[in-house]
Amino acid sequence: MPPALALSATTINAPRLSMDELIRLARRRWLKSQRIHLAELAAEAGISRATLFRWVGSKDLLLQEVLWSLYEPLFERAVQSAGGRGADHIIDVHAQVISTVLDAEPLQRFIRQDPASAMRILASDSNLLSQRIIDMAAEHLAHQVAQGALTLPLSTKRFAAVLTRINRSLMYSDYLEDVEQAVSEARIIMRLLLTNNASV
Repeated sequence: MPPALALSATTINAPRLSMDELIRLARRRWLKSQRIHLAELAAEAGISRATLFRWVGSKDLLLQEVLWSLYEPLFERAVQSAGGRGADHIIDVHAQVISTVLDAEPLQRFIRQDPASAMRILASDSNLLSQRIIDMAAEHLAHQVAQGALTLPLSTKRFAAVLTRINRSLMYSDYLEDVEQAVSEARIIMRLLLTNNASV
């Protein structure tokens, strides 16, 4: 899925840096738990502040791109490594993702250091990051449905939205220091949703 920030480097007269390189630069700073200030990022990138703002629109949009660049390969790795079919496979994938996210120190530090921005980005149902996550989960569900391994009472997009919202509430609430509890409860809830059977 291509980045959705407004303009690509090919359409802007700024040859020093591409959009993807700018996202990678911001990601390196974020992973080192360095606050992302757009003025400092522009100076480090060798572009003007005006150019950077034309590219990213806002700090929140840039952070969403950074988080998506980390989430997408994480989810893909979980899909590749998860066992089983149908509900078992779906549950295993999402449990792996939840566990990894909760263990990610840069993300937890982001939540502690800038809770307002973190919750504005992570808790939204409608922003770009959330929609991409839902679309990826829906595609994953649709693949299992197409294989005949899963039957859902709702559309894959709607079911993915519900699943994402529930898992997100576990990831970013009272369980930040109790990964095992969050994953265990997520498995139980997903099992109920997918099979109407609470056994795990």
